[in-house]
Amino acid sequence: FFAIAYITPPLDLQQRHEPQRVIKNMTMATSTITTTTTTTTMTNLLNAAKSSGRCPPSLIGEDRGPNNGKFETRMMGALEQGLNLGSEPIATDNFNAAIKLAQTPPGMGTTTDISTTSRALEQRRCLILAAVGSTAETTPNNPTLKNILNAGFLVKVKSWLDEILDGSVGGMDLLLHLLTNISPLPVTKEMVTSSRLGKAVAALEKHKICVGSLNETSIKNRVRQVKESWSASVKA
Repeated sequence: FFAIAYITPPLDLQQRHEPQRVIKNMTMATSTITTTTTTTTMTNLLNAAKSSGRCPPSLIGEDRGPNNGKFETRMMGALEQGLNLGSEPIATDNFNAAIKLAQTPPGMGTTTDISTTSRALEQRRCLILAAVGSTAETTPNNPTLKNILNAGFLVKVKSWLDEILDGSVGGMDLLLHLLTNISPLPVTKEMVTSSRLGKAVAALEKHKICVGSLNETSIKNRVRQVKESWSASVKA
């Protein structure tokens, strides 16, 4: 019989591989923590939305995102109580960042995940609109709300309305939600005129999405409410 000799690798070779294993384990742990934090932020944001009663269940859900959690983190950083916007300067910064993340990305029409992207954007816009609507009703003089309106928020809303009408992002539920939440905004004549959102809202009554549809009455009622509320705000 021959004795089999087992050769132990040199100590320096073992040590050479050890840091690689440590780095790999640390990377996996960091990834797990990041995923958990992102999921928690998403859950907290959706819970706030559900508790507010301002977001239609059809427009929100954890299956709509996030892809990286940036939007959810920014939104939570902009909110103070429930879905109301905070009043500190950091709230304005975070909310402006969230609005940018709710815009249609360049080249979306050529990607293979159009449906997924559209659903995520629909939810983001729903949450943003709910936040401004809630804040406008409770604290219309909120500095963050005033800042984002002065920065051209209505122009963004006009682009969202256009995308609802062309069928690229959102449908009837988002349209009704949009009209409901822009109604209480403390707008000025300049904001309404420069954004062209006022004319776009008024034109809905003759648009095919409204005329003869099951939601014609609901749309017209909301359009009338926007006209009345904005007219009063402009004259104030």
